[in-house]
Amino acid sequence: TAAQMPKVLPLLRHFEPRVSRSAVRAVWRLGGASAENHLLSALKDAEFGTQLEILFALGQIKGRATAPALLALGSDRNTPERSRVKTLEALAGLATADQIPALTELARKKGLFGSNAEPLPVRAAAIKALASIGTPEATQAVKKVLDAESKGSDREALSHAAGA
Repeated sequence: TAAQMPKVLPLLRHFEPRVSRSAVRAVWRLGGASAENHLLSALKDAEFGTQLEILFALGQIKGRATAPALLALGSDRNTPERSRVKTLEALAGLATADQIPALTELARKKGLFGSNAEPLPVRAAAIKALASIGTPEATQAVKKVLDAESKGSDREALSHAAGA
């Protein structure tokens, strides 16, 4: 029952990954939509496997605060690359039209020769999330990013990630 959730919450930050992952599932099942903020608060500092559990649970909850929080974490260059990629991939099922500018910025090449660009896996996850929005504005943003990309393997990878 939901009354048990306060007993489980401290376990989200347990040092043993199996315990923290089990706690994620318990919090999600006990709290439902009310678990969203607890899971979001544990996401950034969790170990990678626990992050994946949290991202899955948040994707099922589809709460109002999840998409902006995932975009912020996926945009944070201080977050390890593989966590950023998985976060942005999770965002693909939740992204909204108001996130088009930020996702476009993450996906596009920046600077001369892309010297300020995000790593390709981050860019690919961002363009996938952008394409998932499905609005004409998002479709146009995907096209703009791909058109600005020079021909080659990066462009092919981005195009594939966008489903183009």
